[in-house]
Amino acid sequence: MNLHHFLYHEARARAAARDSRETATRPAGPVLKQSPGFQPSLTPAEHRIWDQAIAYYVSNFAGKDLLVNIDLILLKNQLGDLRIATTHG
Repeated sequence: MNLHHFLYHEARARAAARDSRETATRPAGPVLKQSPGFQPSLTPAEHRIWDQAIAYYVSNFAGKDLLVNIDLILLKNQLGDLRIATTHG
């Protein structure tokens, strides 16, 4: 569930940054706070996979409201059900 929310946040931030480059009057959007000196340690292959996952979220979810969009609500519910099934099964 946390990964889903993190990907959603990153997708919205990238979409907002892209939109702000296209339209200079728009704000860049929220920025995820990270610890000073934080450096992600992904291999080039992992970085490509991460970028593909975020690109998917940009294309499919970034323009939707996490709290009211039925697709995102159903996805959240399915992820919650999967978590419960794996911890109790």
